[in-house]
Amino acid sequence: MSRQPEQRYAEIGDFWLVKVPGSNRFYIAWYDAERQQRRTRSTGTEDFRAAELLLAEHALKHSAPPTKADPKGEALNKVLLRYYHCRAEHQAQADQVRRAFALWTEFWGEAKVADLTIQRQGEFVDWLRTEKGCSDSYIDRIMSNGRAALGRAQELHELCEVPVIRNALGVDQKGLHRTDADPKGRPLTLQEIGALISHIPEESPHLLSFIMVMLNCVCRPDAAIQLTADRVDRLHRLVALNPEGRRQTKKYRPIVRLTHSLDFHATGVTGPLVAFEDKPVKSVRTAWRALRARIWPATAEQLAELPDAEALAAMTADDRKMALRQRFLLCSPDGREVQPYSLRHTMARELRSRGVPHDQIEITMGHTLPVGHSPTTKRYAPYDPSYCQEAAQTIDKIMIDIQEYTKRRIVPEHMVAVPGQKVKDDEVRQTRLPRGRSAKV
Repeated sequence: MSRQPEQRYAEIGDFWLVKVPGSNRFYIAWYDAERQQRRTRSTGTEDFRAAELLLAEHALKHSAPPTKADPKGEALNKVLLRYYHCRAEHQAQADQVRRAFALWTEFWGEAKVADLTIQRQGEFVDWLRTEKGCSDSYIDRIMSNGRAALGRAQELHELCEVPVIRNALGVDQKGLHRTDADPKGRPLTLQEIGALISHIPEESPHLLSFIMVMLNCVCRPDAAIQLTADRVDRLHRLVALNPEGRRQTKKYRPIVRLTHSLDFHATGVTGPLVAFEDKPVKSVRTAWRALRARIWPATAEQLAELPDAEALAAMTADDRKMALRQRFLLCSPDGREVQPYSLRHTMARELRSRGVPHDQIEITMGHTLPVGHSPTTKRYAPYDPSYCQEAAQTIDKIMIDIQEYTKRRIVPEHMVAVPGQKVKDDEVRQTRLPRGRSAKV
């Protein structure tokens, strides 16, 4: 599991105020580059204002004067390390930055900042693409992390100048269209979503929970998996997708309207909404692929390419297990692009086609913030009775339409009396949930 970001109560330069477990006193924390470790020093006080003054005194005393080092002699890995420990380590995207810097270090080794020529960067990009299998969008993110580290070094006058860092397609070409910039997963028809819901097997009840959250919140998969019941506010009809204490990233998690459909599924849930045997899940990847293979089974040509019985018998136990797993999860080309993100894109398309105002769609999807005159007024925007009201009402209407394509109940009876009106008995096989478990989340 990734570590929760450290709360910083105040920050001056490379020093910040924190609290340590078991103590109410404030501590001054900083990263010691020479020792390559995080260090702390007690302020001896629980008073924030007094601690703030001590932080300022400490920063003034211990901050190194601007050096404006020549990039020719500055080691690149030290610049990356300082950025990670002084800034990125305590942010929500810390894990992603750490993985990106591991790739930087693997390729560049002991290189100096001055070695970051455009030509050499091109070789780095080619290496990421061919040797590591990174998509162009992921390469952009990796390069952006390095650019941020160098930018910080220049802002703090650690370097007098830094080189321009390119993107996957070259310098200043980030806005160019490329195929992998398209949304992940193809959009689905409502009938296909109904089939997905109908075919959820009894050993994967958490998939129903996951799909319901994705459809009703129009959120990203990680936000759906991490949603807990305490963030469902029935009094104000709101769902806070961002956990308390988690810093927002570019993948903004908004507050959305609580639909009647999601309220129906969340009734009685006290912990994570997406849970397996009452325990939170980390991923639905395998369960999703297995579900996808039930609806879009592999073709005869695909199966013919897999190991036959004789080849399986000759394998080791581990290899045979992997081969059988591959067969179990294999789907036809028609289903290959059906991903969890497909649910989000389908709902966005449906909301747009049904006339929901563009600003409500953008707010619901986390693409923009509510209009307000200040951060404070924006904070209270969701409590406006009209906040994303049309979006929520339309989502419920979409859920009603999906209910016609599945006999498994996904909306309250007062919304649809008889589910599966457009389902023929020979079209879809209704599967059972485990004994004693409701069809709700």
